[in-house]
Amino acid sequence: MKKLIERKLPFSKKYSVLNISITGMDTDWSGCDNCGRPIANKATIMDTEGNQSVIGLDCLKTLFDAQSIEKSSYLRSADEYQDASRVATFVGFAQDAQTNQDWLAVTATKNGKTKECPTVLVKRYAPAFLSALPA
Repeated sequence: MKKLIERKLPFSKKYSVLNISITGMDTDWSGCDNCGRPIANKATIMDTEGNQSVIGLDCLKTLFDAQSIEKSSYLRSADEYQDASRVATFVGFAQDAQTNQDWLAVTATKNGKTKECPTVLVKRYAPAFLSALPA
């Protein structure tokens, strides 16, 4: 198991996830409130005192692994983190790809490689990406 490194956000606090925004590479980058690295794909979390932080998905995974993330109406399990991470990987691949969508999946083809992601997941975690796709 990978050693967990505590940064600015202490593992002793509990956080709930308010939202996850998968925007891809062609957007405004900001800095992670936990580690300071530049991030494009963000999770907004709130501690039990009401303080909000915007962190990257890697730091979100670290907080999950440290058992500092509480189940919330937005993110109920580590499986949902995996879904968000899957969408982030897909959106990164699809930035310069030929894409199409139907009710079941969004498909991206680039350099002879094709990847798919369920439309429902893209709609939940990357609505701006989905709405920018050609109809």
